[in-house]
Amino acid sequence: PYAELQANHIGFVPVNIDIFYKQPLKFGDTYRIKTAPISFNKASILIKAEIVSDKGVHSHCTVKLACMDESNWKITPVPKFVIDKVKEFEDS
Repeated sequence: PYAELQANHIGFVPVNIDIFYKQPLKFGDTYRIKTAPISFNKASILIKAEIVSDKGVHSHCTVKLACMDESNWKITPVPKFVIDKVKEFEDS
């Protein structure tokens, strides 16, 4: 949970977002958002996401999140426990 990260003064802030819109969603459409990590760097995580419905892919994006120490708002390395939890989630 994000609250657990914040209890450890860890936060993630977007520093770059690339979004590609393919087709619109309409009110009443059912959709899901699929996300997956692409890579981990020393102090950031790159994530990909897609918005998908039964009509296909509506948009896809990549988001680079910088890891911050929320006690001083400085960039900090991504904690090992975060990487381990993400990898554990991927494997499930």
